[in-house]
Amino acid sequence: MEARFPQNEKHVFDTICDATTQRQEEAVRIARAADVTVVIGGRQSSNTAKLFALCREVCERTYAVETSKDVSAIRINQNDVIGVTAGASTPEWLIKEVVDRMSENNAAENVSFAEEMDKAMVKIRPGQVIKGKVIYAKEDEVSVDIGYKADGLISKEELTSTDEDPTALFHEGDEIEVEVLKVNDGNGNVVLSRKKVLARLAADETLLAISNGEVFEVTIKEAVKGGLTADYDGVRVFIPRSQIRVNGYAHDVDRYVGQTMRVRAIDIDAKHRKLVATHSAVVAEEREAALEEAWSKLEEGATVKGIVRRLTDFGAFVDIGGVDGLIHIGDIAWYRINKPSDVLKVKQEVEVVVLSLDREHERISLGYKQLQPKPWDHAEEKYPVDSIVRGTVVRITTFGAFVALEPGVDGLVHISEVSNKFIAKVEDAVKVGDEIEALVLDVDANAKRISLSIKALLNPEEATEVVPVEAAEEEAEAPEAPAEEAEAEAPEAPAEEAETPETPAEEAETEAIETPDEEAAEEAAEELAEEKTEE
Repeated sequence: MEARFPQNEKHVFDTICDATTQRQEEAVRIARAADVTVVIGGRQSSNTAKLFALCREVCERTYAVETSKDVSAIRINQNDVIGVTAGASTPEWLIKEVVDRMSENNAAENVSFAEEMDKAMVKIRPGQVIKGKVIYAKEDEVSVDIGYKADGLISKEELTSTDEDPTALFHEGDEIEVEVLKVNDGNGNVVLSRKKVLARLAADETLLAISNGEVFEVTIKEAVKGGLTADYDGVRVFIPRSQIRVNGYAHDVDRYVGQTMRVRAIDIDAKHRKLVATHSAVVAEEREAALEEAWSKLEEGATVKGIVRRLTDFGAFVDIGGVDGLIHIGDIAWYRINKPSDVLKVKQEVEVVVLSLDREHERISLGYKQLQPKPWDHAEEKYPVDSIVRGTVVRITTFGAFVALEPGVDGLVHISEVSNKFIAKVEDAVKVGDEIEALVLDVDANAKRISLSIKALLNPEEATEVVPVEAAEEEAEAPEAPAEEAEAEAPEAPAEEAETPETPAEEAETEAIETPDEEAAEEAAEELAEEKTEE
C-alpha cells in the first residue's frame, strides 16, 4: 500500500451506513436486558460476526446460531430472559425456524417461546399504514422504529412533495405515520413512505387539518363503555376514558354528554373517517401555556392584584392571574394574629407584593402587610400625651396591665397607675376583657411604648376601687334616692342634750373618755401616712 499509494493519495472512507449502526446499538440493548442472547446469521457474515462480538461484551451467555441444529447447544434455564437478534441479510424463515426449535426445547413452559416471539414481532406488508418513532433524521433520509425486526427508512423523496430538509421536519422520538413500500430492500431494511400518507389525507380537507395536530371542538354525543363519542364534520371521534381528565381515569362519563370539549387527534383512520382524540392533553397544554404567560409577567418586588381563593392555618392562597401565590400568616399583618381569617376573607380582592419566585418548584411568596401602614407610624399623632383613650385589657402581668388601643398597638398601665389605693396585684383592680379609659402619660413610637394611667382619671375623694367603663356607665344611669329619704335616715340630736351644761364631774368624765379617742385618731393618721408612703 505504501509503495502503490503515496502519502498524499491515501483516502479512508466510512462505508458503515447508519442503519447498520442502529442495528448494532439495538442488539447491544437487547443483550444487556437478557440472560441469554441468540445471534442468528451466517458465520461468514461480517455483520453477524460484529453483532455477536458486541452482544458477547455485555451478555456472557451469547450464542451464534447459523441453523436450527445449533439450538441444541444452548442452555436455557426456566426463568431466563432470552434475547434474539439477527444480521440484516438473515432470511425470515431461518429466524422462525430457530425460534420454533427453541420453543420445542422448552415445551414445558405454559406459553411457548415461539408464541412470545410472534407477539413481539410486528407483521407488515406492502401498502400497510403504521405508526413509528423517528430514530434519526439526516439530510437524505429518516430512520423509523416500526416495532419490526428491522427498522424502516424513508428517503427524502418519500417524505413530502416539497424539497424540505428532513432534519427540520423530524427529530428523534417524534411519532410519524408511514406506509410500507417494501418489506426488505435487499439490505434488510423496510422501505417506507410518508408522502403517500399525506396524499391520502390531502384528499380529505377535514382529516388533513386534524392530522396536522390542530385543536378542534366537538360536542359529546354519547357515553359508551370505553369513553365518549362525537361527530366532527362527518368524522367519528372517540375519546377514551383515559384521555378525558388531566389527572386520573374518568369513571362517570355520562355527565359529559352534551358538553363541548377541545380535543386533538392522536390516531387517525383516514379510510374509514374515524379517529381517536385526547382532551386531557389539550387541557394540560393550555394550562401550561397560561402558567408560562402568568410567570413571565411576574417579578420580585412587583405589586399585583389578586383574589383570595383559600385559607389555611399557615396562610392564604391568592390567585394573581392564573397562578396561585401564598401569603404566609407572618406576612398578613404587622401584629400577631391567631389565624388568617382574622384579617382576610375568601373571595376578597387584595393588593399584594411579590416577595420571591421559585419557578422550578412553582412557588410564589406574597406579602400583604408590606402594603399596609404600620400601626406605630402614626401613634404619636393618634394618641398624644394628656389625651384620654379607651381600650380593652388584653394581658395582665405582675407589673401592670396591657391595654389594646387598636390592632397592633398596646399601651401599658403600670401597677402604680392602676388605682389610687394600694393593691397587692393588678387583678385586684382590673381583669382581662375589661374595657377601660386611661390618660396617656407618654408615647415612644420608635420603642413601640405607650404609658397609660387609670389612676389619673380617678377622683381622690371617690371610692378608690377601679370600675370598668361599662359598670361606670350603668352606675351613672341608676336613679338617685330622694332627698327626703336621705334626711330621714339621719336622726336629729335632741335639743335638750345640746343645751344642757355639763357639771365639773361630767366634764372630767368627758375628758377621760375623749383622750383615748384622740390617741386612736393620731394612730389612724399615722397609718394613712404610711399607706401613702408605700404607694
